[in-house]
Amino acid sequence: MGRAVDGQPDPHGPYIVSFAGQASDGGSMLVTAYGTGAEYCKTAGWQRVGTDTDVEVRCFGPGGAPAD
Repeated sequence: MGRAVDGQPDPHGPYIVSFAGQASDGGSMLVTAYGTGAEYCKTAGWQRVGTDTDVEVRCFGPGGAPAD
């Protein structure tokens, strides 16, 4: 059975996606933007927080400016 995944925008720009109960010290993370626009997203890093893994996700518009 899957665990909860929660994504919240950080007040300073990136989204923080939390994988509850899925602590990890390595591996690969892949992200994608959702919607009909030309925005794209990238992982900026991740860290283990107790029994969870928090992933920092940053999104950009076609010109490279930060996007929501």
